[in-house]
Formats: sequence, C-alpha cells, structure tokens
Amino acid sequence: MISLRRGKFFVELAKHKGFNLKQLSKETDLPYSTLQSMIKRDFYNASINKMIDICNVIDIRVEDLYEKDLNEDYLKKLIQKDEPGTFVLENVLIEFIENDLSGLVTFLEDHSKFTSQLFHISNNILEEDKKMLLIYLEQALKLTRKIKYNR
Repeated sequence: MISLRRGKFFVELAKHKGFNLKQLSKETDLPYSTLQSMIKRDFYNASINKMIDICNVIDIRVEDLYEKDLNEDYLKKLIQKDEPGTFVLENVLIEFIENDLSGLVTFLEDHSKFTSQLFHISNNILEEDKKMLLIYLEQALKLTRKIKYNR
C-alpha cells in the first residue's frame, strides 16, 4: 500500500469529512495561507495548539496524523470510524432524554403542591399554560420513545 504524505492525507480526510481548506481556516480562525503552509510542510513544526484545533474540527485525534502508515486503508478506517460511535452516542442521548422527560412528567403530575408553587413563582403562569406545558412534555416523551424504539 502506498503511503501518503501527512499533508495530503489530512486534505483527503478533511474532504471526506466535508471540509475544504477555506472552511477549515474559518472554523479554526487560522489564516488560509497559514493553514495551506502547514499542510504543504506536512505539519512540520506546527504548534500543538493549532494541530489540536484543526483535528477537533474534523473530529480526529492529533495522533491519527502521526501514524506510521498513512495510507488509503487507514484513511478509510478514520472516515468510517465515527459512524458507529455517533449511533451509540445518539442512543445514549435518547436514553437520557427519555429518562429526564419521564421523570419530569411524573414529578409534575405527582407533586401538584410543588408544581403549583413552581408555577406561582414563575410569574403566575396561567392554568391553561401549565396544562399545555405538561402536554408538550408528554409529547416530547412520546416522540423520544418513538425514536428510541424505531431504530
């Protein structure tokens, strides 16, 4: 397998992640010419802070650019790496949202004294607005469960 130079490898990876150099320059607050120069020099003598900023934008670790074999196989591995992780993250996030919404709805329904005090403190929210808020929370909970179980 043919190895790629670090700069070329980075440009290809960024492209697959949906970024061109102008976008990266804007996202990292690095002048375009500086970014271009860093890439042309294969990041030789680049500051670690700039490297961290650049790598964070395209969602890789700095050490990913310093692997021994920067080739097309490794490039494909990095491109595909974030798909399963994103799915897991979404599932975890949905689980937290479901638990939080469920707990909030149950709490608001079961603790009417606290709920009425809460709404009273909150600039005397109208009774119909309280009911609407509870309906919205219940709908959000239903939607979250639908997303969770329809995967």
